[in-house]
Formats: sequence, C-alpha cells, structure tokens
Amino acid sequence: MEWKVISYLSLCGVAFGLATVFAVISGHEYWIAALLLVSIGKVAVLLARQRPARNSFASGAGVVLAALWTQALLMPEYLSNNPEYAAPILPLGLSERWFTLVFSPVGALGGGLIAAFGGAVCRWPSRRARASRSVLNHSDRNEP
Repeated sequence: MEWKVISYLSLCGVAFGLATVFAVISGHEYWIAALLLVSIGKVAVLLARQRPARNSFASGAGVVLAALWTQALLMPEYLSNNPEYAAPILPLGLSERWFTLVFSPVGALGGGLIAAFGGAVCRWPSRRARASRSVLNHSDRNEP
C-alpha cells in the first residue's frame, strides 16, 4: 500500500473537518463530502502503483477519520457554530465528543467504500477504449 499517498490525501480530511467546525460549508457538508471522497478515490487510483482499490479505500477511510477526529477535538466550537447538530440525548450515554470518536470507524468504512467506488469509476474503461483494445487484441493474433 502507498502509505505516503494515503497520508497526504488524508490531510484533505483535516481541511474538511476544519471547514465544518467553523461552518464554512454549512448546509452542504454531505454533497461536498461525497464529491471529496470520489475525487480522493480517483486520485488514489491514479497515484497507486499497486492495489488501487485498497489504496482508494484506505484514503477515503483516512479522510473521514481525520475529519471526524478534527470535529471531535474541536467539539465545543463545532456545536456553537452548528447548533442543528447538537443532540439532547445520545445512545449509550456518551457525550458528543465520545460519540463522534466511538462511531468514527463506521463513518470511515462508509467513506472508504465511497472512495473505492470513485476509484473504480475512474478505472472503468470507456466504450472507445474497450473498442480500440479489442481491435488491437484481434490484430495481434497470428491466425493461419
């Protein structure tokens, strides 16, 4: 796995987390997160020399973990800037910060799957590329 690529791409999660903490992208977090994860998956596939699906999954999971941990570290500021996300009662009697930290692996799994999907879409050959590849493969045959 390309750990250098994964760690650099995970820094985008810190930037996304800071943008959500200070309500820069308030109201559009989910669309921006989906776009970010798909583009991270594509970049990870393009930069990976081996196992592109694993690298895009790990990059997406790293982005989500970095964003959620940034939000958890700055939880008082996050709740003051985004009061609509303050929950009166959380499951298991956890505080908002601990709830975010405990359930962040679930979000990382989802983010990794979205990034892996984005990477798979990037690698999906177009109809023109498949046609040219099939023409090349058939012309290389030495048929008697």
